[in-house]
Amino acid sequence: MLFWLIVSQILTLSSLLPWFAVVGLSFGAFDAGVSFASLLLVALIWSYPVFILVCIATAWWCYYQSYQNASLISTSVPLLIAVPLLGFLMYAEIWRWLH
Repeated sequence: MLFWLIVSQILTLSSLLPWFAVVGLSFGAFDAGVSFASLLLVALIWSYPVFILVCIATAWWCYYQSYQNASLISTSVPLLIAVPLLGFLMYAEIWRWLH
């Protein structure tokens, strides 16, 4: 249980490294002008670390309150976003080195 909490949160936090690049590029959404869609896109991208921190805090609170299932779920939810993102970045890097 504790092992999964730590491993899943390390994986989730490692997804913040490529997030910094995405944040820098997210302002390109305003190149065509300010619209609701561009504001929503930038807001979703910028809210990603807050989402991660809320899930991590909830997981540890549930762990200390002995809510084992809730702790596992709340620490695994950000992985639904982080694992595909990290997998794609690894694939892109391997593809770049092979070609």
